[in-house]
Amino acid sequence: MQFGQVGDIPVPGDYDGNDTTDYAVWCPSTGQFLVKDQRTVMLGVSGDVPVPDDYDHDGRTDYAVWRPATGQWAVIDSVSLIRTVDQWGQFGDIPAPRDMNGDGLPEHVVFRPSRGEWWYR
Repeated sequence: MQFGQVGDIPVPGDYDGNDTTDYAVWCPSTGQFLVKDQRTVMLGVSGDVPVPDDYDHDGRTDYAVWRPATGQWAVIDSVSLIRTVDQWGQFGDIPAPRDMNGDGLPEHVVFRPSRGEWWYR
């Protein structure tokens, strides 16, 4: 299947909640999440890192980016399209969202390679 263009970043996930992974890419040049046969969502700018996950535990992948320059996480709920922004991390960190406390929701997690440390909220 051909979907995306040169330079796009693959971000597959279940964006529509049907328990099937959707083909999806994030375009760093435009800040667009493109999900095959679904809506296009604008989020982020060149230099951001896509970090989509099910942040609200509704069974749908939410659109999200992490901005290395500021450590900000921007998440758009996949249903309501409400945007939230949180600050977690700093320049040089690597984002790695995961469920660190067993509540079923991914936390904002960063790895700090300069110190070999994991930080999560």
